[in-house]
Amino acid sequence: MTDVSQLQAELADERRLARFALAEQIDTLVLAGVDAIVLSNHGGRQLDRSVVPLELLPDVRAAVGERVEVLIDGGMLSGADAVAGIALGADAVL
Repeated sequence: MTDVSQLQAELADERRLARFALAEQIDTLVLAGVDAIVLSNHGGRQLDRSVVPLELLPDVRAAVGERVEVLIDGGMLSGADAVAGIALGADAVL
């Protein structure tokens, strides 16, 4: 059983996975059947030059197309950031 399959079995109806930053990883998750991807950099405040989810968003949306929801969490400091997230392809901003 793959890690994704195990998570899906444990979570039953909820198959949202967070913190995957590389398009290659995300494509693997989509093929494994996740319902949504949550882009997050929680903990990123402690790391200099960590990846900002807003910067990843266009590549992630291009990689998954409309096959799954793409949500973004982290780095949102204002309403303008939330609007930018939606404009760049997020289905929702958390």
